Amino acid sequence: MSSDIHALAGAYALAAVDDLERTAFERHLADCEPCRLEVAELRETVARLAEATAVGTPPPGLRERTLAQAASTPQLRVGTGPTGVTRGTPQWRRWAAAAAVVGIAAAGASAATWSVAGDRVRQEQASSDQARQVADVLSAPDARVHDQPLQAGGAATVVVSRDRDRGVVLLRDLPEPGIGRAYQLWLIRDTEKARPVGLLTAGATETTMVIGPVAASDTFGLSNEPAGGSTAPTRIVGVVALS
Repeated sequence: MSSDIHALAGAYALAAVDDLERTAFERHLADCEPCRLEVAELRETVARLAEATAVGTPPPGLRERTLAQAASTPQLRVGTGPTGVTRGTPQWRRWAAAAAVVGIAAAGASAATWSVAGDRVRQEQASSDQARQVADVLSAPDARVHDQPLQAGGAATVVVSRDRDRGVVLLRDLPEPGIGRAYQLWLIRDTEKARPVGLLTAGATETTMVIGPVAASDTFGLSNEPAGGSTAPTRIVGVVALS
């Protein structure tokens, strides 16, 4: 068990703790407001990942697997975290996201049984790889959630782990970028040149993306650029402080 009980918040939020750690952390949680808030924020991020990735009905068998996961994982007590953390998010979606993130869904492993098309298999494997990367960030002991509306509309959630040197960005409800234009992601350190870390497809208004390295950066930025991207941001539409 971790010698720093606070460091278990991320793993607890994803049900990635053993029975001994869970019992100890829940006792600690009753008296630690910062940890309650951190757990709530991480679970909200998982819920948003579900909203961003869920399409139609869940894959066959996923509901049963995620309900089993939910049954073994205690929820925050009413009134112990920020209000509205899971409001409007169906129960199965919250746990479908958590299951996907920690590998229960294992889309890549079973992709061949869902589709014999090579491109579909590769797509599912890539999704599974991204899920593992997302899980690595969300379960990091030092994971911190930064959630902010963007000046041009929409919102960004950025989860950063300095130890993992990676971050997870969830962009949602962005306005249309315009014909022949796309949103580009940047990491910035003080007054140094912004570093490009991702580019959405032309016209896209939402994404979930793993970015890095992040250890030396103190700001995340989003800009509206020509569809091929730019070497430096030309039209900033929002920033999120990572400190």
